[in-house]
Amino acid sequence: MSQTENIHEDPVPVAENPVLQGNFAPVQEEVTAYDLVVEGTIPPELNGMLLRDGPNPIAPGPGHHWFAGDGMVHGITIRNGGAQ
Repeated sequence: MSQTENIHEDPVPVAENPVLQGNFAPVQEEVTAYDLVVEGTIPPELNGMLLRDGPNPIAPGPGHHWFAGDGMVHGITIRNGGAQ
């Protein structure tokens, strides 16, 4: 009978997981903001909503990957040269 070697490494600890740090860190609060500061100008004829979805794990464990688990949708409404 042959023997196999376990080459699976331990998962990366949450504190060291690159998909849980910086810009990718989980957001713990929901915010509704109005009259956002706009740098430059938004053409007044540009109206609509930008939606962006992505990962936002509530309780990530070791080895967490951003394709698995909880998520969040971000939205910005652009109307009459302003954003909210």
